[in-house]
Amino acid sequence: MTSIKELTKKIAVEHNHKIYEVPDFELNIKTNINLYVTTKDFFDYFIFIDIPYNKLNEVNGSIQIKLHGDLINNIKGENESDSHKFDLHFDKNTTLIITSLIPSDVSIEDLYRVVSSLEEDVYFFKKQVIYYYESEVNITNSILANNENCSNYCNRIISDIKKYELFVKSKDDEYGFIARLFEKIPFLSLTVNEMELLDLQGMITSKLTKNENKMLPELLVLDSDEAIDSWILSLESKND
Repeated sequence: MTSIKELTKKIAVEHNHKIYEVPDFELNIKTNINLYVTTKDFFDYFIFIDIPYNKLNEVNGSIQIKLHGDLINNIKGENESDSHKFDLHFDKNTTLIITSLIPSDVSIEDLYRVVSSLEEDVYFFKKQVIYYYESEVNITNSILANNENCSNYCNRIISDIKKYELFVKSKDDEYGFIARLFEKIPFLSLTVNEMELLDLQGMITSKLTKNENKMLPELLVLDSDEAIDSWILSLESKND
């Protein structure tokens, strides 16, 4: 199992997805591949498949036609107890998530052109392409080696402002790779931790004198320049 496959599978499990392995799926006479399908609710489905870069141009043609026509029967054959659950929504609510190792000599312009052509085609499946480079395999291995929950680790990295600042200067490859995972895996979402709300009332009253705190309720209802002027005049009349 490649590290990218292991990582995406682990993230799916962490999001309570059930995994359906499809070994030796026949794409064509010469090519059999191992892929897997995940679902949490038997409503939304995700096919994870690794395709060599030089075969990506076949995805919108023969590959997706083969997957659409034969995959569901392969899943049912391997998982007879759940086979009836795939009938209702599999054809309509399935995302094809393609992982692909990019050769170092491929230009970024060519890569984006290929990825866009795949992701903009939704005829059989919605599609996302998790492309990665050989240099990023070590990042994947590092995430897997970490004892922390992979999804939590990704959330922690993507929320790190210092790492983001390095990333925008092209100095943090890990941040860029993890950002790509958030972009391409629909069920991987950023978890925002609730922060303790500032006690603004307490901060204000702590800075005021006893007499100023007594006047605070009057000040808070002053909603116009005229009201403020009237309040100042009333103070002046009291002091006369």
